[in-house]
Amino acid sequence: MRGASPVRTTIARRARSRGLQSGHEGVIETVFLDWGLALGAGLMFGLAGRGEVASSASLTRTRAFRWGLAYLHIGVLAISLTLYALQPAWMWMYWVDPSHLPLVIVVVAFVLYEVCYLGGFALASELERWRRNSTWALVGAMFVAITGAEVSTRTRLFHFGSFDAFASGHAPLGIHLSPFHLEPALAIVLGPGLLATAAVVLITLKLWRENERRTTSTSNVAIAPAGSPSR
Repeated sequence: MRGASPVRTTIARRARSRGLQSGHEGVIETVFLDWGLALGAGLMFGLAGRGEVASSASLTRTRAFRWGLAYLHIGVLAISLTLYALQPAWMWMYWVDPSHLPLVIVVVAFVLYEVCYLGGFALASELERWRRNSTWALVGAMFVAITGAEVSTRTRLFHFGSFDAFASGHAPLGIHLSPFHLEPALAIVLGPGLLATAAVVLITLKLWRENERRTTSTSNVAIAPAGSPSR
């Protein structure tokens, strides 16, 4: 009996992978989700520091931008690079075989994290100049879009393994309760990933409150009658 042809092998792989992925499930790469996360982080930090941003000659000189950039590198890029080292095929959601990707494609994919953050921050500053609080609508839309993408690709997101393992239907679930087993990549997502998310919420809230207090104080000084005693 002759060996299977490459075409037959590909068809067989697709047939076997149907046990893991429904034919109606979308394909959203994890790096694409991370680009949305980086864009959303830029929007949030740009919104939180809008008063400082409006009065600054340069966006990159503001505290909000620097805090956001620190979060991007520590809470997003560092985690994503670690996950890519552990599960490169999962990071591409098994849509491409990472062993066949040129290095330049991988580098560009991670450089786009920076581009998305910068774009989100700049967009937030322009939106807030145009209409106060208008950025909230875009932040909400980003949250809904990312959540929807995660739900639609939940099968791919919760299975970890090589490209061939997923294609053959043998990529294991990230977590098993009996006996208990947690894939290292999912442990990173649930551990440092969730901690980074909590940290960014706390930091942006702090920046927001400081910004609002500064804006209120400036407004009070501006409307104070001439000759009134200063506090």
